[in-house]
Amino acid sequence: MWSAESEVWESLIQAKPKAKELKNKPIPNYDKLVELYGKDRATGEQSEIASEMRQRCATSTGGDSMENIENIDHLVAQNEVTLESCNNVSDNNVGEASSKAKKRKTSKNEDMEQIMGAIQDVALAMREGNSVLKEGNLIFERSLARLPIPEQDVFHLLDEIGIDSRLRMRAYLFLIKNPDMLRAFIGYLVEERKELLFTMMYDP
Repeated sequence: MWSAESEVWESLIQAKPKAKELKNKPIPNYDKLVELYGKDRATGEQSEIASEMRQRCATSTGGDSMENIENIDHLVAQNEVTLESCNNVSDNNVGEASSKAKKRKTSKNEDMEQIMGAIQDVALAMREGNSVLKEGNLIFERSLARLPIPEQDVFHLLDEIGIDSRLRMRAYLFLIKNPDMLRAFIGYLVEERKELLFTMMYDP
């Protein structure tokens, strides 16, 4: 459990009412934590935490700094002070942070550009694929429109089935104009082709 004087608890609870819950709340392994980290807390006359050091640096004025500057060599020689610059530390940290932020932003921008480039490549490939597909469809349609056999062979087929010379021209033109009908005609039994042809020509 927390160990503090009652006045400290009362002032803390007045400042932050939620702290009341912590007053009687046990902390697991508190004794072990105190044993491990209790010595790490700065104690003594010149001990200060980071916020106190920043406050000291911020409140230092020109008069004090002049005295320090005049006595600096003497104090450094006796190891009574160490040289530290409050401003430089924060500036370096800001510089490093902004540099890291710029690097992160640059890498994010590069990643975004790569993604956009990949998307554009995919879109281009899809467009090219569509145009190839259209060309393939046109070729297929043209091949369907083509006659499965040369025109001269159509004439010979009509001769083979014994079409009357007066109907031969009409039958020939019908089969040439209708490649699908010609395919059906070629695929049908030879003995029945004549009847099939008349059915195709005269029945709707």
